[in-house]
Amino acid sequence: MAAISIDPFDEFGFTPTPKTAREAAIVVDRLSSLAPWLIRREVLELASLEEGMGRARRSRFERMARWSRLPRCRGAANVIFIARDESRAPDSPLRPACFLPLRWVKGADDSPGLPAALRGLAVQVRADMKDKLEDHEEWGLRFNGEYISEELDLSSMKVGADSAWASLATALLLATWRVLPRNDVAMSGAWTGDRGLIEVEGLEAKMKVAREFGCILFYASSKEADRSTLDVPAGLDLRFYSEGDSPFEILHPSLREFAVAPTRKNGDKLEIRQKYANHLFTASWQDKLDRELYAMENLSEDLAEEMRAKNPEARELAKVENLVLTLSSPSAQVLTTLVARPARTLVFFTDDPEYRRAFDLYREHCPAPIRDGIVPAALPGDSKEDPSTRDRTYGMIQQRIHEFLASARDGSLSAVDITGGTKGMTAAALLAACRAGAVMFHVDSIKIGANNAFGTEKVRFVREIDPKLEK
Repeated sequence: MAAISIDPFDEFGFTPTPKTAREAAIVVDRLSSLAPWLIRREVLELASLEEGMGRARRSRFERMARWSRLPRCRGAANVIFIARDESRAPDSPLRPACFLPLRWVKGADDSPGLPAALRGLAVQVRADMKDKLEDHEEWGLRFNGEYISEELDLSSMKVGADSAWASLATALLLATWRVLPRNDVAMSGAWTGDRGLIEVEGLEAKMKVAREFGCILFYASSKEADRSTLDVPAGLDLRFYSEGDSPFEILHPSLREFAVAPTRKNGDKLEIRQKYANHLFTASWQDKLDRELYAMENLSEDLAEEMRAKNPEARELAKVENLVLTLSSPSAQVLTTLVARPARTLVFFTDDPEYRRAFDLYREHCPAPIRDGIVPAALPGDSKEDPSTRDRTYGMIQQRIHEFLASARDGSLSAVDITGGTKGMTAAALLAACRAGAVMFHVDSIKIGANNAFGTEKVRFVREIDPKLEK
């Protein structure tokens, strides 16, 4: 099929708004699949009223006039740009700000028909995000063929594309992690190496068209926050990107706002859920808590099953009936407990509100049979400045482990997890385990940033002082 070559602003930027349905229909026909994105809604509605048109054509026009949602699919990049004064008259049938539905496609070349400025921006975005792309994947920027023709040639279309940087960079990150983007969030921001994310032209017009297409959230450069007179449409929440020295630092704190969270309940693949948990949460306190909750609800069960299948030492851990844990990360301890599925579990935690809450979350996310066998062991709060309290705490750990293991069923296997807790707690647990002849182990994982990476966990036994496992 031959490419459809057009510059909408060259053809209609200075055409007066159509007065009749026939005039409006001519504009819609010429712009074809671009029409719902570039033409003002009242012009689309007028075109659908043309007399004598066939049923199929009228239905198509009516759908265009009603279209009020942005595309939502993996890789979707709904860029928004301003029609500058020199390319559009105020009474033009074209919108003052327009969306162009694009999509990042793995292993593809950029669409040759993209506006030249957008092709250049795609090159910049790939360079800015290259360290974050998995396995050095190649991604091409294409017209989103589900919504506009892939045969378009807009290469001569003059648009200011710089402000599409934030949309393209966000979409590329979500695409490489296989996470579905939301279609009710829009953004506008231009990245420059020396000035960071800068303010953009036509922010009010962009927010207005974003609201017309159902957006409820709009992100802009923090430099726009000084503009106290901004007219924000009703129903749209305007937020600002974080400050940062690199493109990723600026985007990362807001990435979850742009993503549809994959869930176990909805049948999303484990790999995608892992990528979401590993890449979209920051190291902030609130994000850590949200990440723990997400993992316990969407990862722990499947990861435990996978560990038992792939990690021989995890299968050995499944023989344990009596388990001792020190609570540090509820999701990590839930995972360990689901791998072992013990009859009884002794759980140490610091007796303060934060760790009380962590223990409650841990117990809540363990299945009923395991939950019934959980024994809480609260320890005194922070004792770093008080050696006598610290010594009593370590003595308490040894005593509680001794009592717990001594009450185990004859012949049952016991294990002590030395992964969590302070170094002193680990030492106390080691001593108690050695005296009781219990199995000792820890759980290793690699890190992504400051967080342990879900899906990389492995059980490691301390075998040199663990003769029971040699049987």
